[in-house]
This record gives sequence, structure tokens and C-alpha cells, in this order.
Amino acid sequence: MFSYPPSARLSGDPMVTTGNAHVQQSDNQIVITAQDLSPDETLVVEIPFAPGTVIASPPSWQQQQLEQRAAAPWWIAAGVALLAIGLVVLLVLYRRYRSPVTSREYTVYEPPSDLSPAMVGVINGDGAKRLGQRAGYLV
Repeated sequence: MFSYPPSARLSGDPMVTTGNAHVQQSDNQIVITAQDLSPDETLVVEIPFAPGTVIASPPSWQQQQLEQRAAAPWWIAAGVALLAIGLVVLLVLYRRYRSPVTSREYTVYEPPSDLSPAMVGVINGDGAKRLGQRAGYLV
């Protein structure tokens, strides 16, 4: 048996959605009769009430959920703005601290120093070798 307050209005007829039972409806009362239910058998009955007739306002957890959903677009916008600011800061730091581009190709018309080519070869480690050492490379 299910009793409900007189202020509550049903928006439809009660119905059994799972299981087998008989439903009787009278003033502010619904009687559900089921027979031979086994211990593991399920019985589900739907009783539809008109919105706002059983309780005047949603429960606190539901009210919080509605407020959170209303604030969701602001949180998403704040996240996108924070991401954009972070990307701008990274771009500014990259441009400020990147190494300058110095690899330009150009023709040199003067030698890099006053050293003779033979001396540069010695310093470089490629010059002043005996002829016998060079001959091994040619063979």
C-alpha cells in the first residue's frame, strides 16, 4: 500500500514495469498486490506525480547540481581564457629568449686573419706533412 498527501496530483496511472502485480487506486492511496514472489524476483511500480505537487522545491543535492550546471559555461570560458593567456606568455618568452639567427651565407672577399695559408694549415693539423704521408692518401 502506498499513501500520498492530498495536495499531490498524479499525472498518469500507476503501472507495473517489471514483474507481475495488480494495481488498485483510490483517494490518496494505491494498493499493489503481487503473489508468489520468489526471493530474487524484482517488482517495479511507476507512480507518476505532477511536478511540484509532492515537494515544493528540489532537494538540496539537486539544487546544487542545477547551480553547478548553470555555472559550467563560466568555468569553461575561464579555462579557455587561462589556456589562451598561457599560450601568449609562452609565445612572448619564446620570442624574447630564442637564439638569434646567424647562419646567413655571404661571400668573403678578405682572409679571416693575417696568417699565411701554410701557417693556417699547420694550426689546423692538415699542413706540414712529409710527402710520404701524403702519398698514402693518393694510392
